[in-house]
This record gives sequence, structure tokens and C-alpha cells, in this order.
Amino acid sequence: AGGQDWTPVKGSVLCHACYCRYKKRGTLERYHGEKHWDESGRKCSNDNCDQPHRTHKFVEIDGDTTAGGQDWSALVGCTLCHACYQRYRLRGRLDRVGDPAAL
Repeated sequence: AGGQDWTPVKGSVLCHACYCRYKKRGTLERYHGEKHWDESGRKCSNDNCDQPHRTHKFVEIDGDTTAGGQDWSALVGCTLCHACYQRYRLRGRLDRVGDPAAL
């Protein structure tokens, strides 16, 4: 499965997450540090983003975006990091709840 050499894990019982990781990457090692971040040079459009270049996924907002039932029209054309996208999708706002800068 997955074109991997399964000899190193032969006879092992793997949880679903470890099985999928090995099937996809051929290793049980988790990514740590910089290897996990997007290195495309893109940047989150949220000016208040804590880490605008460090994310595993960027989402480009277009006129068809309707995630979370939010009104995305003010963000059309923006690129959001995964954290900012999820924050807006869940709360309808980009500022962090309880952030002193947002008060």
C-alpha cells in the first residue's frame, strides 16, 4: 500500500494515524520544526497575524467562499494562513478573542 517498503513495520500494530503517515511518507517520524511550514513565499493578508509566513496551508479567498456561513466578501482576493482562515470561519472575525490589541 502506498508504494512503501513495509518491512520495517512488519508485525507491528499501527494506529490509524501512524498507518496513514507510513503509507504517505514511508516513515513513522512526525514532522518537527521548519519542514512543516509552507515555503512558497506567500504571506497571510491579515496584518495582525502572529506568524504570517509560517503555516502548513494557505487559503485564497474568492467570491465563492462560504465556509462557516460567514460573509467573506470583505476578504475576497486575500490569502489567509490556516489559523486566520479557521478563526474567521468559526467566529466571523480575524482578531483573536481576548487579544489586548483588539480591545
